[in-house]
Amino acid sequence: MNCTSCGKPLAPGVAFCPVCGASTPYNTSGQGSPAQYDPTEASSPYGSGQSYPPLPPTVAAGSDNYPPQAQNPYGSYTNYGSQQQPPYNPYGAPPPAYGENPPQPPPVNPGGAGPYYNNQAPGYPSMQPGTYGTPPKKRSKVGLIIGIVVLALVLLCGGVIFAAVQLGKGASTTIKNSIATATTATSNVPANSDAVPAATKILFGPQTSSAVDSNYNPTKVTTTFATGKDVDLTFQVNSAGKDGYIKVQWYEDGQQVASDILQHHAKNDHGYFGQTFDAAGSGAAALYWCTKSNCSDAQLAQVVSFSVTATGATVPTYTNVAIRDWKGTQG
Repeated sequence: MNCTSCGKPLAPGVAFCPVCGASTPYNTSGQGSPAQYDPTEASSPYGSGQSYPPLPPTVAAGSDNYPPQAQNPYGSYTNYGSQQQPPYNPYGAPPPAYGENPPQPPPVNPGGAGPYYNNQAPGYPSMQPGTYGTPPKKRSKVGLIIGIVVLALVLLCGGVIFAAVQLGKGASTTIKNSIATATTATSNVPANSDAVPAATKILFGPQTSSAVDSNYNPTKVTTTFATGKDVDLTFQVNSAGKDGYIKVQWYEDGQQVASDILQHHAKNDHGYFGQTFDAAGSGAAALYWCTKSNCSDAQLAQVVSFSVTATGATVPTYTNVAIRDWKGTQG
């Protein structure tokens, strides 16, 4: 028979387990703890009917030659017939025998080796104790800073160049406009659009020619003349039987260089003016109809243009006079 508490084999008739002290089925009386024996006196659990060799006086014989019962380190206790519950075992192992040291729990060492702390799930690389992964190196920002600086310089240079180009265009346009304005402002040649309609009906058909016949009609009509040669301006007159005055103004390069007034008689129907230019340039002539001798009431009638080219011709020289009006008549 085995002990129901610790599982140790029991001798027949033993009331208490000699190992754990638990009550056995042989203890029918349900009495307390097993009888105490005098360690100085030998005893036999089987009575005096059998003879056994005597034991040393200092050793107490246990029942049926079992080793003596271990002393309870926590003092004596009284058994009331119930079995002693084994100590709580957190790991599910059988309770230790009475008097044996309980199993030690695993060491609390998360970093150390052991079956409880060094088992890792398969598929993950193990890390050596005390070692750590190498932290990533910080990326240098020098390249980024250099790129930003270069981009800023490029944008700045582009802005400066764009501004310079725009300023240059503006300055060029201003210069061109100034030149055109100056040219327009310094040109004193009147335009045909300024002619008075009534005057255009009196003086009409102007032509430039290098020669006229005896009736003062043009024979060599042209718009190009050489320096030193006559520029003859012929025209038709219809004054409706009224006397008056005809005025001519000569221009070269936009500036007036000469003028002349011819008295008109109602019977005449055409006439001409002549002028010589001794400098090359752009020429023009304007005809006016007047009713007063000084032409203070002059009305623009016609404007003609021509050009004078340099040919090396020799013309008479007059002090402070570049061109001269030498003839004007009517027929």
